[in-house]
Amino acid sequence: MAYTSTERLYLSKDGKVLREHELDESTVATLLVGEGGQLDDARAKELGLTSKAKAKAEEAKAEPEAAPEVDDKAQPRVANKAVQPQSDKAVK
Repeated sequence: MAYTSTERLYLSKDGKVLREHELDESTVATLLVGEGGQLDDARAKELGLTSKAKAKAEEAKAEPEAAPEVDDKAQPRVANKAVQPQSDKAVK
């Protein structure tokens, strides 16, 4: 699964990843990945970009899901007591 960026990321001349708000007029950097763009996992790890959401998703896969809670006070299903309308026409 690839790293998906939620914002524009830049790579500085010294190899540091910068976010758009960290740039100023004197910063020399090139666009690394645009918003919604992807990097392969190896490159993202190399640059220190890890997705917290991705880590949580992987943890969730490893843990078995808990059984849903059962409400012991649930009302039993009641039969439908609606009266069906009678036809006015006589059957011959």
